[in-house]
Amino acid sequence: MTAFVHPLGLKASEFRLIRDCMWAWSQVSNGHYLPAQRWRKAAEHLIERGYLTRAEAKFSPPTDWIVVMITRENIAKYNADLAAAMGGYEG
Repeated sequence: MTAFVHPLGLKASEFRLIRDCMWAWSQVSNGHYLPAQRWRKAAEHLIERGYLTRAEAKFSPPTDWIVVMITRENIAKYNADLAAAMGGYEG
C-alpha cells in the first residue's frame, strides 16, 4: 500500500475535506459544509492556508463545530500553489 503524498504537503484528511467542500459547492446553493468534529483541525489548517473559508452559518451549530465552504478565490489559491509546487506546470 502506498502512503498518501500531496504536492503541497496536505494530509489525506485535508485533501479529503477540500474534495468534500467541492462536492458541497456543487450540490448546495450556499456551498456550506459542516464537517464532522474530528475534521475541525484539518478545516482550521486549510482556512489558515487560504484553501477554505469559514462560513457564517444561518443555523446554530454547537460552538465547537466549524462550518466551511470553498470559494473561487480558494480554488485559485490552491491551483496557484499547486502549480508553483510542481514547477510552474499550468496543466
